[in-house]
Amino acid sequence: MKKTIFLILFFFLFFGLSADENIIYIGKNQLAGDNWGSLTHALKYYNGLSDVIDFDYGLRVLWGNANLLDFPIENNIFLLANVEKKYFRLIRNMVYAKHGLKFKSEDLNKYFSQFEWYKPLYNNVDKFLTEVEESNLSIIKEFENMNENQPSVNWEKNCIGVWSNDYRKRAHEIGNKIIIYPDNAMEYKYWERGYLEVIDSLKGKYELKGNVLQFKVDQIKYFMHGTNVELDVFYKYENREINTITLEKPMIFNFPVTNITQNKITYDGNQIFEGLQSKIAGARFYKISE
Repeated sequence: MKKTIFLILFFFLFFGLSADENIIYIGKNQLAGDNWGSLTHALKYYNGLSDVIDFDYGLRVLWGNANLLDFPIENNIFLLANVEKKYFRLIRNMVYAKHGLKFKSEDLNKYFSQFEWYKPLYNNVDKFLTEVEESNLSIIKEFENMNENQPSVNWEKNCIGVWSNDYRKRAHEIGNKIIIYPDNAMEYKYWERGYLEVIDSLKGKYELKGNVLQFKVDQIKYFMHGTNVELDVFYKYENREINTITLEKPMIFNFPVTNITQNKITYDGNQIFEGLQSKIAGARFYKISE
């Protein structure tokens, strides 16, 4: 019973903002009286958008779904981007807890003891960590070390343009992209083939605060299409068109971001990329055009 009460209280502490009303428009049609819960509902039934954006990932991890951390976080920069900073310590230690680490901190022992899968057996579990888990730990630490009060990273001067998480020559065709416009406008454009044309992009405004890139999303563009799928080089839906979900109150995502630096990438002695790069939420993005 105590565990149930703890989890209920934790839910409201974590998603206290979920009760805030948010007016949502699908195209020009308003969905009245909507909040974050009904936004999740709306996205779920509009071509499975919630599965792509997955903004409740952090909550599901904190509820004890430790196996989610078996998969690479860097594949989706939004997974941890709406988690409050105070919870990253719990998420980071979730990786160690699932391998049976005995924690010295009483609060961590109390938190993880509520989960039936937690068996404190070892003083050190580093030898059990997989490469994916080590990479995830590194990224979680980047989120944990976000600091809005430090001097802002060197990012504004060269940021305007198209950034891709793929540096190859076909980067314009494949990979997810961040497009930075003047006047602090920002768009995250999904590789449509990667999600079978479910979602096109998230749009809004950005702000740099210390080593934090804050993205305020007020538009979600998604694909409407028929059920028939064609196969050319990739799968492709018939009769597709883009529709827009507009939010009166934006969704806010916070990403750790690094300075923009000049970089060269070589493969088998051949230079395959030379240009600007930055790490955003643990993923490397390369500037591919102005």
